[in-house]
Amino acid sequence: MRTRNYMPKSTQSFNPYQPPDALLEQDTEDNHGLWCDATGEYLIVERNASLFPDRCVKCDQLTQGYRLKRSVSWLNPWVYLLIFVPYVGLLLLIIFGLIMRKKTTITVGVCEKHRILRRNGIILGWLIFPLNLLLGYLMLSTTLMELQGLVVFTPLIVVIGIVISFLVSRIVYAKKITRNYILLGGVSKKFIEHFPIYDKTR
Repeated sequence: MRTRNYMPKSTQSFNPYQPPDALLEQDTEDNHGLWCDATGEYLIVERNASLFPDRCVKCDQLTQGYRLKRSVSWLNPWVYLLIFVPYVGLLLLIIFGLIMRKKTTITVGVCEKHRILRRNGIILGWLIFPLNLLLGYLMLSTTLMELQGLVVFTPLIVVIGIVISFLVSRIVYAKKITRNYILLGGVSKKFIEHFPIYDKTR
């Protein structure tokens, strides 16, 4: 079983708030229903797993006990092919997406730095709507020549803002969800390395 100590003594400085080494080693030995997948890119999570360790899933730093409850969902990529069905493709995608989507809730550790980044991403997302209204007003109050430039850049600015907001505020995502396990993406490799490689014979 491959494990790695959270804080090697050779690089550890004294921290009065840090748990004793024995607790950290014990936390490593108990994999909490978490495994590293064969590629080392994703975290395999048992759906009835206990709380994640007191480590940030984004950078592997201590979280001082902070936990964030997240809802993750997954839809089989093949379902998206329904969009190509003539005339009713979009309707079929919505219907089958609602029926076949798998959803679950997990509770992960997040450090202060990544909590702030997530908050800023959410704020950016909320600012996109009034920004869009402002740009729309400017489009209506400008001359025809100036309007041509705004027409091009307004949708681009909105799309870029939405993408940045989504990526920054998203903590983790489900690469796949089965009856018993979640293949979780967006997790730091340093965090994943703490856990044993998943045994397919389980």
